[in-house]
Amino acid sequence: IDDLKKALDLKELTTDYNVKTATVISRDASNWTNEITIDLGSLAGVSKDMVVISSKGMIGKVTSVTEVTARVQLLTAENPTSALPIQVINGDQNVYGLLNRYDIESKCFEITLFSDVEKFEDNAKVITSGLGGKAPKGIYIGTVESSIVSEDGTSKTIRVKPAADFNDLSYVAVVFRSDSNE
Repeated sequence: IDDLKKALDLKELTTDYNVKTATVISRDASNWTNEITIDLGSLAGVSKDMVVISSKGMIGKVTSVTEVTARVQLLTAENPTSALPIQVINGDQNVYGLLNRYDIESKCFEITLFSDVEKFEDNAKVITSGLGGKAPKGIYIGTVESSIVSEDGTSKTIRVKPAADFNDLSYVAVVFRSDSNE
């Protein structure tokens, strides 16, 4: 019940988007990190590629829709279908990159940065950048845990601790543009 209250309190994001809450109705134990099924579908205005969030942050994107349900690929999926453009808020500096994968061992997202950064503030926030049309800007993903420079020094990867608890997804919300049918 507490999770539902939190989800229902999530009425606004930092951008011009609205949300509709949904219940997770299916999650296969053998496919635990990959996807969930929710009880909102095309009749509620849900369509492929819409972003899905928990009360704490982004959890994934809609991959298929029926009239009354939708399948959501989680950000923790073993084989994500595409990288997600992100933005790191590092003090007064914005750094951009791509969320490529989830590392099960470290329990962190791995993000390749587009620019070089000397160091990150403690708990620098990671949000969706809105670039590339894959997700609206400003949806919280997590915080920077560590950074790794490639052996040849040409690329930098950061590990990001997810804001959402992917083991406890009972209630979620689908993100709608504010000009869409509600």
